[in-house]
Amino acid sequence: MLQFDDAFFPVGQGLFYSGTIHFVGKSKRQWQTNFVFDCGSITSKRVLSRSVSKFHRGLDRNFIDFLVLSHLHEDHANGLENLLKQDLHVGAVFLPYLNPSQRLMVGLKCLGQDAAYFEFLANPTAYLLNRRVRRIVYLQGGGGQEPEDNIGDDFPDEPSEDNALDQGINRMEDAGRASQGSSGGDPALNDGRVDQKLVRISLMIGKIWEFRFFNYDEESLPGDQRIDEVVTKVLKELGVDNPVEALKKLAENEVRKRVRSHYRKLAGNQNDLSVMLWHGPRQPRSRSLTETWSYSQGRRLSWCRRAEHWSRSAGSLLTGDIPLSLGFPIIKEHFRSKWPRTSAVQVPHHGSKHSRHTRITRNVPSGGEFVIGAGHRNRYGHPHRSVIVDILRFHECRYVTECCGLEREMWFHP
Repeated sequence: MLQFDDAFFPVGQGLFYSGTIHFVGKSKRQWQTNFVFDCGSITSKRVLSRSVSKFHRGLDRNFIDFLVLSHLHEDHANGLENLLKQDLHVGAVFLPYLNPSQRLMVGLKCLGQDAAYFEFLANPTAYLLNRRVRRIVYLQGGGGQEPEDNIGDDFPDEPSEDNALDQGINRMEDAGRASQGSSGGDPALNDGRVDQKLVRISLMIGKIWEFRFFNYDEESLPGDQRIDEVVTKVLKELGVDNPVEALKKLAENEVRKRVRSHYRKLAGNQNDLSVMLWHGPRQPRSRSLTETWSYSQGRRLSWCRRAEHWSRSAGSLLTGDIPLSLGFPIIKEHFRSKWPRTSAVQVPHHGSKHSRHTRITRNVPSGGEFVIGAGHRNRYGHPHRSVIVDILRFHECRYVTECCGLEREMWFHP
């Protein structure tokens, strides 16, 4: 018996998602994996804190198998300090690699955050390892067609007794160490518990569940000529020699106040480096899935579509803030075998019209669920009306938010 439960927490302008996979083999031996995708909000720290507390209370052990950070912006990562406290242990953290200059640009865009957030940006590796994270995986993009040998065996009758997470990570393709030029002598890479992996091969957990990542190859993205110029100015003003030292200085509240007015608008947008994640059962059986597993997303769909989604699709696509328009053909090819098996999609960048691509709604089987997380009446105008209209041609849309400190969900139907 396989059961999957997930939650998009209504944290306003941000994203906090969790999933738990339960599997019981023929011998009644039980297996469980839980994970988190992003943890942040700029709407209300109180709302985010309440959602994190709710998540902690729902854990039946003081451990999560892994955490994925789509990117490092405050609305996706400023809840880390709260999430990782209370003696919580984490098997692994997956995140995109940003060099020190790129992390400094993120910091300049998020100057309203606290010292812990800038400690994280200065050295994500040290920050996470000091908070009981066992292993860190930096993802480097490129994508492409999935190798045939990545499909693997059929769905198992019994869960593996081995360390499925470590086995899955070790099977992913090594990216090699970043060059000194691109990393800027980054201390975040100088630890034996750090891996750098390419996203071409999926992370397989116990031959039961597949996690397929994607992020753009940085070399294929349009460069930002201002980064070096802005970084040079900041280093000079703060009197430091490198971006890591600058981020440590920005942990001081008075320093942040001093530079906020002149650098916040100059900070480049690092959303292009966001990581996407598709996850779902490794290989659905041909017989009726209603006999073998229970899926929480099916229960949220209208009754007439429930059987279709149980039998045809089971996966979820989490997009962070990635701009799909930069390279949707690459993304389409990377998830080629996954589109027919997708029933839920997190709409990128809180429903921004600049990050969507209309073809994504046509690749997901009709009747799927598209989820938007955005603050109620936020200053960005998210979600854009055109995004909702495009979704409703083929799918249902769920808007998770908060209003006056209360959790809210709004449904839009075709």
